[in-house]
Amino acid sequence: TLISAILRLCNARWRRPVTRCAEVITVFALMIGASFPIIHLGRPWLAFWLIPYPTERRIWPNFRSPLVWDFFAITTYLTGSTTFLLLPIIPDWALVRDKAKGWRRKLYSVLALGWRGTPRQWSRLETAMHIMAVAIIPVAVSVHTIVSWDFAMAPVPMWHSTVFGPYFVAGAIFSGIAALILAMAILRKVLHLEDYLTPLHFDNLGKLLLMMSLFWLYFIVAERLTVWYGNETSEMAVYWPTQRGPFAPLYWTMIGCNFLVPFIILSIKQLRTVAGTVVASSTIVVGMWIERFLIIVPPLERKYLPFAWGTYHPRPVEIIITAGTFAAMALLYLLFVKFVPIISIWELKAGVRQQSVVPIPASLLHAPELIESPSPSGLTRGPAGFSREVSQMPKKPVIYALCPDPEAAQRAVEGLRRAGIEARNIAVVSSEPFEGYEFSRRDHRTPMPWLAALGGVVGGTSGYFLAAMTQRSYPLPTGNMPIVALWPTGVIVYEMTMLGAILVTLFTMFISARLPNWRAQLYDPAVSDGMILVGATNLSQASRIEANRVLGEAAGGQVKEVGL
Repeated sequence: TLISAILRLCNARWRRPVTRCAEVITVFALMIGASFPIIHLGRPWLAFWLIPYPTERRIWPNFRSPLVWDFFAITTYLTGSTTFLLLPIIPDWALVRDKAKGWRRKLYSVLALGWRGTPRQWSRLETAMHIMAVAIIPVAVSVHTIVSWDFAMAPVPMWHSTVFGPYFVAGAIFSGIAALILAMAILRKVLHLEDYLTPLHFDNLGKLLLMMSLFWLYFIVAERLTVWYGNETSEMAVYWPTQRGPFAPLYWTMIGCNFLVPFIILSIKQLRTVAGTVVASSTIVVGMWIERFLIIVPPLERKYLPFAWGTYHPRPVEIIITAGTFAAMALLYLLFVKFVPIISIWELKAGVRQQSVVPIPASLLHAPELIESPSPSGLTRGPAGFSREVSQMPKKPVIYALCPDPEAAQRAVEGLRRAGIEARNIAVVSSEPFEGYEFSRRDHRTPMPWLAALGGVVGGTSGYFLAAMTQRSYPLPTGNMPIVALWPTGVIVYEMTMLGAILVTLFTMFISARLPNWRAQLYDPAVSDGMILVGATNLSQASRIEANRVLGEAAGGQVKEVGL
């Protein structure tokens, strides 16, 4: 999600087939990671003891603990990442709705929330995505920083370091790009997406991977040089085993996997191919796993007091849990690809609009059985996905035509306005946003950014009162420090501020885009095939004749009249 948000804000046009692949990895990784605190309890059936509810034990969370910060950070990041993933999927679910049949049509009709693709809906979706992209970057940075503080706040040799925050952020981006490349390569091969996931995408991601490899090496050198120069006994007891002791093979393997192999492959343009980036990414995934192992195990084997020294050997249960995480990730990813287009179809269409028209293949939907011939024209879909002819409900006469391109749609809208039809009575429906055309700029003004800021203020205030009132009501020994301390409380306030902004953005997007809405609406399934619907409502007899003429000339085809 962090990578996708950065590319979106930078308006990197090559990102479009890549973003959803990246966002899914973040969401499922957070879901699996969030389950580990319960797994590590030892008695997971007592996990409800962690919930702060009034009991005779009078045990409440210690807001000074980085583990509590983890809860708020991961909750905020998971909420934001899920929102960032699901919002742009809604138009694609509408496309699948129009192509599916049977129970799948009912399912995707519900998931599409009555999406039609009006200029108002496209405007609100784009605004929400920009707000989410701005919000998700600091949230992602804070999450990986707070996870690093789980180590940095502990009195363990080589853990108590200020470099851990940026070190973990860089490592997360580094391993995330590598995992993304591997996922893209597998999807490209299995789903035959060679026309969409091109060597250009692997080349650009390879360049990012090379840059992050250099960043990673910088942090490793900074950390090791500082420890070596300090020459403290407790830290050197951890340092030397990783350089020329029992952990040295793992350490130098990590250096080779994370720097030497990627640097050699990715710095040479001729080697920065699909196969080359996959090889580099594979070594990085292995190297980053070894890095986490070396961060945890050697320091815990050589703590400050010799009586706590020991030797670690992985047990079968730990190995099974680790294997289970990889299996869970693979299963969730495969299920997602089965039911959701793994490439954002509407974003891809918008990106190639000025080039040759790219058809939407069944492989993008990953379910050829969903494809059928388009439904008859002039149909709308109810909440259960059933089709009904609006012409059988002559309540409001509506005239519309299907325009083959945005230029024709623009001529139709301008002609309707010259005919004296008010803008609020002109309807435009499309399967992608047309930002460069005047007809798509209606309803662009929205208070969503200000409401998101207000939501952040409310969330931050709630976070402060939650932390402050809890600590005052259930005070803990603080060692002559203030009961409500600035820095720990500030972490809670920050995460709640971002969570408030994210939730308000989600709700205001749905409300202002008038979603969900499963009532009968002006729509034609041909919109999913690239046609642009332009219609006029609330017409008098004279304006109906004029609208019929204007739409017929602009669309160059049959004008349809239905009752809505």
